[in-house]
Amino acid sequence: MPPADVPGGTLTPPGYTSYPQQLIRSVPDPPAKGGEITIVTETLGTLPTPMDSNPVWQELNKRVGATLNINITPFADYNTKLPTILASEEMPDMLYLPNGFLVPGFPQFLEAKCADLTPFLSGDAVKDFPNLAAHPTNVWKTVVINNKIFGVGDPLPPFFWVHWHHAELLQQAGLQGPKSAADYKNIMQTLQKPNDGLFGIVAEAGYLYGYGVVNQLFTSFYGGANQWTVDGGKLTRLFEQEQFKAALVYARDLWAAGLYEPGSPGYNTLSARQAFVARKGVFRWDGNTTDIYHSFGAPSSLQPAPAIRLVPPFGAESGIQPTYPLFHGSFGTMVLKKATDDRIRELLSVLNLLASPFGTEEYQLIAYGIEGRDFTRSETGTPVLTDQGRADWIQRTFNAVVNPTPVYFDPLGTDYVPHVISVFKQYEAVGVPDPTVGFYSESNGKQGVIANQRFGDGITDIVVGRRPLGDLDSLLTDWRSNGGDQVRKEFEDAMSA
Repeated sequence: MPPADVPGGTLTPPGYTSYPQQLIRSVPDPPAKGGEITIVTETLGTLPTPMDSNPVWQELNKRVGATLNINITPFADYNTKLPTILASEEMPDMLYLPNGFLVPGFPQFLEAKCADLTPFLSGDAVKDFPNLAAHPTNVWKTVVINNKIFGVGDPLPPFFWVHWHHAELLQQAGLQGPKSAADYKNIMQTLQKPNDGLFGIVAEAGYLYGYGVVNQLFTSFYGGANQWTVDGGKLTRLFEQEQFKAALVYARDLWAAGLYEPGSPGYNTLSARQAFVARKGVFRWDGNTTDIYHSFGAPSSLQPAPAIRLVPPFGAESGIQPTYPLFHGSFGTMVLKKATDDRIRELLSVLNLLASPFGTEEYQLIAYGIEGRDFTRSETGTPVLTDQGRADWIQRTFNAVVNPTPVYFDPLGTDYVPHVISVFKQYEAVGVPDPTVGFYSESNGKQGVIANQRFGDGITDIVVGRRPLGDLDSLLTDWRSNGGDQVRKEFEDAMSA
């Protein structure tokens, strides 16, 4: 990568305020030996133009040296399709397993059908694939099962769920950013205008989110753990901490004060995001990459003009150190079908090309396509997608094959990248990891899912007043006895082993 314009931190990726004018070719020679490489994956966007009529895809095939036969399924349908693929006798050369898709008998599946990549990617061996070797350490932890490397991670920054606000609203009212939980509530009450459709916070219901409690927005105010905390080999779930109860009390108070945007009970992440972009709320905790609210932008018709920016971490009150739940940094894992050593090296070399970093010809091809057809250049030399480029766009597909090492780049100006890196360094300073990452619990994908769902649904009911706060104790008892304690034991056993 070229030297960064804005240096990162230990975990915070570096940033660029201008697009490199001199690109390098990361992989000079095609790494594949011809033929076809079959890939099954998902996409978070619309399907790209098919390969036969997509010059970008065709050019990438030339760079790779083989035909990339990619079976692409929309994100919403992929988890339904995967079990059939896993049960099939025939594996593709590469199969994408999204983070959170828990395969029953996962270690057995890996041993039976997938290549053990340890000899190719551990120690100095990974230097044969320098773009993969550049992946952060926390990403590699996600692909180790039973002390073997069974895949290639899909890097994202460790700041996945992040805290946004409409900074222009605070600036217009002469307000500073929140410094405490009480301050946070007061800002919402000051800025809220229900008659104009503006509320304090846009959030989601559902057991994974719990109006900002289960997905760790409010628990971070109170210094809560990241899913689990470990002490002397013993695990405690975030749910079981006093910080969780304090966050639940706080969210219940915000709901009673009418500060949640009224559509929140029916929102999923996408619809809640759209409501926030339309400025129906001042604050939002959202799981996505940092450019979702800037490069793709909020409606220009809004006045004052939107300035969606990050909220630095703060403690609920004086003396409370906030935390930030660090994401383990991988959106999924690409596993490879068992094959000869030569074939495995070939496939890894292809992934190495696809992971070419910012500032390379390969990155530009994947991210923007072919100049003059798929993109033009702005006055500063930054690629700008054309309508054809948006149709051909294959970056969203390759985001679910393998990502390059993360960086921050803003094509619209020079102020945004320094802002996000500055705040993310503050997140990093109070960040806590999930200690169970890299360890496997079979029950986590079975009883654990059901137990978490029942618990999260109960928390949602408590926030909105359908159940009393005192029901938290019975929800915890139910969670422990219906899978939580078994998951805990399996993680503890794996960690001790």
